Amino acid sequence: MSDRAKKGIFISLLTIAHAVITFFTLKKLPMVLFYPFQYTDAISFMIWTVYISLLYVITVLYEKKEKLSFGHFIKAVLFGLALTLGKGILDTAIDIIGQTCRISLKALAVWGQVGVLIFGVFLFALLQFWAAKRKPEFGLKKIKLPAMMILAAIIIYAVLVYGIFRDCTAFAGEYTLTETELYNLDLYCGTKILTHNMWNYPILYMLILWCIQRLSGEERGNKKALQKEDYAVIILTVLHGLVVFLLFGEIPDVFFSIKELFIRWQGFLVWMLFGTGIYWIVQHMLLGKKVNGKILLQSLICGILTGLGKGILDTAVIHFVLLKFDMTLCTNAVFLEITTLLTGLSLFLVLFLKTTPISFSFSKETVKRPLFSLFLLMTAYGALCGRCVYLERNTPDNTLAFIARGYEVRGVQELELINHINILMYVSVFLLFWWLMRSMTIVNLKAKTAHCTEK
Repeated sequence: MSDRAKKGIFISLLTIAHAVITFFTLKKLPMVLFYPFQYTDAISFMIWTVYISLLYVITVLYEKKEKLSFGHFIKAVLFGLALTLGKGILDTAIDIIGQTCRISLKALAVWGQVGVLIFGVFLFALLQFWAAKRKPEFGLKKIKLPAMMILAAIIIYAVLVYGIFRDCTAFAGEYTLTETELYNLDLYCGTKILTHNMWNYPILYMLILWCIQRLSGEERGNKKALQKEDYAVIILTVLHGLVVFLLFGEIPDVFFSIKELFIRWQGFLVWMLFGTGIYWIVQHMLLGKKVNGKILLQSLICGILTGLGKGILDTAVIHFVLLKFDMTLCTNAVFLEITTLLTGLSLFLVLFLKTTPISFSFSKETVKRPLFSLFLLMTAYGALCGRCVYLERNTPDNTLAFIARGYEVRGVQELELINHINILMYVSVFLLFWWLMRSMTIVNLKAKTAHCTEK
C-alpha cells in the first residue's frame, strides 16, 4: 500500500471519528463560537485542535516522509490552535450575522454547514500545499470523478434541506401555533438539519481531500486502473443508494405473505432492478458478451431472484425475530440492514461462482485490503448502531411535547440517523464486495474472446 493510500485511510478514519465524537458529545454541528462562549464551545475548540493537529502529523509523516520529532508535534499543536482560532472567528461571524439579520434557526444551521465546508477546503489545501509543500497542478480531468461526487453530495444535501423547510412551512400553515411553539418548531427542524450536517460534512471532507490530492501533482503509483465494468458498478450502486435515499429515506424491505397474496412491490422493484443491472454488467462489460434477448432475459431473471431472495430474508427476520421479541425501531433497522448485506453478498458470490470464464485465485496480498476495509467498516457500524440503540432505549421520545414545550427528541433523530447510516453502509459494503470478488477472480481471456466473437 502506498504512503498516499495510507494517508487517505488514516485521515478518513480520523474524520469519521471526529464526526462521531462531536455528535455524541455536543449534539450539534461542530461550531466554535467565541460569543457567547460556553463550555460546549470550549470542548468543540479542543476537539477541532486535536483533529487538525493529527491531520498535520499524518500529512508530515506520509507526504513529506519525515521522521516525527518533538518539534513536529509542537508545530502540529500550534497549527491546530491557529486554524481552530480561525474557524472560531468564521463561525462567530456567521452566528452574529444570522442573529443580526434575524434568520431562522433552520437557515442558520445551513449557513453553519457552509462555513464548515469552506473551512474544510482551506484546511486541506493548506495541509497539502503548505505543510506538505506540494506544487499544485490544475486540470479538470484530474478532479473529474471527485468533483462529480462532491456535486452529488451537495445536491443530496440540498434536497434534504428543502424537504425539511417544506415540511416546516406546511406544519406551521396547517396549525395555529403560538410564538413559543413556532420557535420550538423552528428549533426542531433546525436540529434535524444539524443531524444531516453531521454525516454530510465528513463525506465531503474526504471527497475534498481526494480532490486536492489529485491536484498535488504526485503520481498515484502503479495501482491497477479501474476498468469500465468497475465504473459501471460504482455508478449503479451509488445511484441505487441515491434513489433509495430520496424515495424512501430508509432501506425498503420486501415483506410478503403467501396466505394474503401480499408483497411490498416498491422494495421488490428496487432490488430487482439492482440485481438486473449487476448481472448485465458482469455478462456484457466484464465478460464481453453481446447484448441479445437471452442476456436480457437472464438479467431479468437474476433481478427477480434478487428481489425474491431479499423478500425471503426480510420476511423470515420480521416473522421470527422482530415480531416475537420486543425490540426498538433502531434495532429493527439494524436487522433489516443485515438482510440487505446478506442479499448483496449472495448476489455477488452467485454471479462470480456460476460464471464459466471466471476462476478464483485466492491470495493474501490481493484480498487483505478489501477484507481490512470491510472489518473497519463493520466495526464502525457496530459502534454507531450500539450507541443509537442505547440512546433510543434511554431517552423519552415525544414529538408533540417537543413542539409544545421544547423537549428534546433524541429517539427520532437516532432512528433517522441510523436509517441514513444503513443506506451509506450497504452502498459502501456492496462496492467492497465487488472489490473483493474482483481481487480473487481471473477472467479466462480465451473464453472471453470466444464470447466476444459470438454472433
